Amino acid sequence: MGIQPQKEGHLDIKLPRQDLSPPVILLIGVFVTGIACLESWNGWFYAPFPIIHVLLALLIPIWYGGLHLKNPWLQLYTHRRLFVILAGSAILFIGGYILLYSLFLNLLGRTGDANWNIIATYKVLSRLYIARYNQPTVFIVGYLLVGVWPMFGEEFFYRGFLFKGLKSHTSPTVAAIISSSLFGLRHALQLVYLWPSYPLAAGIAYFLWAAGFGLIWDWAYHRSQSLWPCIATHAANLILAPIVFAIILRS
Repeated sequence: MGIQPQKEGHLDIKLPRQDLSPPVILLIGVFVTGIACLESWNGWFYAPFPIIHVLLALLIPIWYGGLHLKNPWLQLYTHRRLFVILAGSAILFIGGYILLYSLFLNLLGRTGDANWNIIATYKVLSRLYIARYNQPTVFIVGYLLVGVWPMFGEEFFYRGFLFKGLKSHTSPTVAAIISSSLFGLRHALQLVYLWPSYPLAAGIAYFLWAAGFGLIWDWAYHRSQSLWPCIATHAANLILAPIVFAIILRS
């Protein structure tokens, strides 16, 4: 293990690379994703805050030794064109998804149904969380887990560990499908807090939303071999998360 100065004028943390087989990498991905499911069960005293999942998602990629986080500004400048394409793709995906999802809900007459509309689902969840804890706690911890942690933890684990590890043994397409599916599942399993009344339709919608973003970020990481474009676009959560919380908590 060592921290070595690089020619570009930055520090690159390098750990000995762990030699893991594809089944082991996949098993770790399923396990860490499953931990988030267990921590969303309302029987846990700290539910729905996935503390163990958060720690594992950060520590496993570091232990794996596959992260080479070079100078972020240099990386973003080097991949500036891809970053613009990535940001534009994310905006188009958001717009297209919201439009199609809204049309689908309107067609079925399910716009305000918490079993179908993920926003309505989270309104129910927010009321349950506040009743269990209090509004400041929900807002602060929720912002840390939705606004701050994901841009590092989710990118380190689902891109830097899972996608990269699988891609070294199989095709990028297969690796992207597997990693983005687990990424989508990790989000959909947050709704386990409502168990035994799991909102299946809303869960599927949330899965598709997150898995779609996962595929976009997998593509960007494959093209750039750098996590920074993914981290930078994921950092939009820093601004969007409090806005979404404010809308949900006040509605």
